[in-house]
Order: sequence, then structure tokens, then C-alpha cells
Amino acid sequence: MKKFVEIFKIPLIIFTVFLVVGIACKIITDNRPKVEFVRNNAQCTTDERVFDYAGKMTDAEEEELRGVIQEAQLRCGLDIIVLTLDETLEDYAKSFEPIIGYVEPYQYTMVFADNFYDEGAFGFNKAHGDGVILVDNWYRESDGGVYSWMSTSGKAIDGFTVDDTENILDMCLDYVEEDPAYAYTYFVELVADHMDPNYNLGKDLGIFSIPIGLIAGIIFFFVNRGGKKGKNTVESKAYVKSHKANVLENQDIFITKTMTRRKIETQSTTRSGGGGHVSARGHSHGGGGHRR
Repeated sequence: MKKFVEIFKIPLIIFTVFLVVGIACKIITDNRPKVEFVRNNAQCTTDERVFDYAGKMTDAEEEELRGVIQEAQLRCGLDIIVLTLDETLEDYAKSFEPIIGYVEPYQYTMVFADNFYDEGAFGFNKAHGDGVILVDNWYRESDGGVYSWMSTSGKAIDGFTVDDTENILDMCLDYVEEDPAYAYTYFVELVADHMDPNYNLGKDLGIFSIPIGLIAGIIFFFVNRGGKKGKNTVESKAYVKSHKANVLENQDIFITKTMTRRKIETQSTTRSGGGGHVSARGHSHGGGGHRR
């Protein structure tokens, strides 16, 4: 028994540390004050949050999505809008070029998303305030791309980096061709989780602390088990052959230096840009796009 405890002492300590940390995080996060949001925007022109102009969802799916959005908005303090289209936005977007400059095809949905948000005076805290809108256009534009855009406003501009936005779009729109309602619901949940101050990461850590600790202990045990047995360094034969020392001179001589250059190729992605900008209506937005 004593030998068993000696062998597994370190793994047991690692396991115990992970377990204690996980339990502590769970207790702390469960007992901290919850942040509650109250919507204060009286200027918004509509209570609707689902605009399925492309007709990709059934009435029941739309109603279910509205419920998810309503709950999500109160969790994260953002207006969340989902809008689908199935029409070209080229002429529409280019009509605003005198104001915002030249637009690329991936920016057509950006222009539409920004304008729709601004014209509706969306914003959880105030008109043109905190919120997110997803515009998913199923139409294949003249360059062959099918584009979507997530536009952010207010605190969501700083709350979502370009990488955050692109990752969310990549994750949810992977499902959009097969199940649009699921993809849009997933989008809403990802946005809410990302911005929800009460999102309980401590529970996740508590759940995973046990297997993480166990795995870490097992790895430590097997990595270090072989290192317990030392090599024989006492006898002369460990260092010399036939009891005769043979010392060789060893030098490093610099011969020449050769430098080569090569271009590192990058793979194309579904991402289509993003970042902060000012809309045609004069309001600040962030966000990013997706091409499929």
C-alpha cells in the first residue's frame, strides 16, 4: 500500500488541485451577483427581430427563433436581429458609394445590414446603440459569392473582435444550407454567450477539472516512470572502451552561409473582411462577413 501511494502521489496531487480549483470556481460563480439588463430604447420602430424575407424558415421556426432572441437579448443587453434575403444587393450597395466609397461584393451585405439597423433605430440601450444584426443573403452575386454579414453596434463593436465575428459566422453558417433555422438559432446563442456577463465559465471548468486532472496525472506518471531508473555511471566501462581512454579533438569550423527565400502560400478561407467603419447614415459599426 505504501509503495502504491508513493508511485501515484504526484498524479493524485495534480488531480486534487484540479478538483479543488473547479469546485471553487463553481461556488464563486454560482454566488456572485447576477447582472440584469433592462431595455431603454423607446425610439426603435419595431419589436420584430426576425425578418425572413428569403422564406427559409417555417412560421413555427420563426416563432421559436423570436423566443430565443427575446431571452438572449435580456442575457447580454443587445438587440439581436436576424434577416434573410434572396436578391442581388449590388445596385443597392453601389448607390451609396458617393457617401462611403467603393464597395466590394462582400460589402454589399455590410451596407444593407448597417442601413437596416440604423433606419430601424435598433439598440438595446438607445437608438443606434448596443446590438447585432445578421444579414444572410442567399443570392449568388455576379462574382460568384453568396455573402452574409454580422454588423455590430454600440458596446458590441468592442465586444466582438474581427476574429470573434468570423468564428461565430463560420460556426453557425456551416449548418445554414442544411437547416437554416438551426443555424440562425445557433448564431443567436453564440452571440448571447459571448456577451453575457453571467455566462458561467466556472461551471465548465468545474465539470472538466476531474478528467483534466486525471489525464494530467496519468501523463505525468508514464512520462516520468522511465526516468526513475538511472544509468550505471560508476564503472570505468561507462566512459572508456577496453579500459583505455581515447580523447578525440573536436572543432566546429564555419564553412559558408547560404540564404534562400520562398513564398509561403496561404489558403483561401470563407472569411470576407470586417472591422470598424461608419455607415452611410453616419453611425459607427463593426463586424465581419462570410462567403459560401
